[in-house]
Amino acid sequence: MVPRMAGLFTRGYTTTPAEDYAPPTPIAPPELLAVGATYLWIKPNANSIIGDGPIMLKEVEYRTTKGNWAETHIVDSPTYKLWHLDPDVEYEIKVLLTRPGEGGTGPPGPPLITRTKCAGERRDEGARFVSADTAGRLH
Repeated sequence: MVPRMAGLFTRGYTTTPAEDYAPPTPIAPPELLAVGATYLWIKPNANSIIGDGPIMLKEVEYRTTKGNWAETHIVDSPTYKLWHLDPDVEYEIKVLLTRPGEGGTGPPGPPLITRTKCAGERRDEGARFVSADTAGRLH
C-alpha cells in the first residue's frame, strides 16, 4: 500500500478511496501479564489484526463486568497498566485500533475477562503488649 493522494491508496493497479478499507481489529484478547489488588498489567496484542492498517492509535477500553460504565485510555507502549482499580472485582478489557482516514477505528477485539486480587486482611492497628519474666522469657 503506497500513499498516492489525500485519501487515496494504490493497491495493485487500482486506486481506491481509504474509506473502502476495513478498519483494524485485534484477533486475540489482551494478554494478562500481572495482577494486583488495585491494578492489572496487560499486553494489548495489537500486532495480529484483521482489517487494514497501518495502526496509528491503540486504545484500551475497560469496565467492570457488572457495571454499565467504561473508560478508554490511549496506549503508546507495548504493555499497559490499568490502576486505581477495586480489589476482588471482575473486569472486561478490550483493545480498539485506529488507522488513518475517516471511519478508521475498528470494533473492539475479543475481551480479556479477569479479576483483581483481594485486598488482604486488615491488621489491627492497636499496640500489642508483651511482658517478660525475670528469666527473659516472653509471655
